[in-house]
Amino acid sequence: MGKNDFQATIEVSKTPAEVYSRITNDVAQWWGGNDLSGNSSKLNDEFIIYHPDAHYSKQQLVETVPGKKVV
Repeated sequence: MGKNDFQATIEVSKTPAEVYSRITNDVAQWWGGNDLSGNSSKLNDEFIIYHPDAHYSKQQLVETVPGKKVV
């Protein structure tokens, strides 16, 4: 990983299918609100999370395994 890369593991009490669905169908709620632009439903989609004065990040789906994995 380069010095600008970030990786995290999050454990939740949901099934892999539930988590996958939430991330790919309702990523704004996953990140805590409506501060999202773009899409997160298919490979190569890009979206931006922006909370003014607190957080900005641009994401791209680079790998998906339905019901199991989102990168």
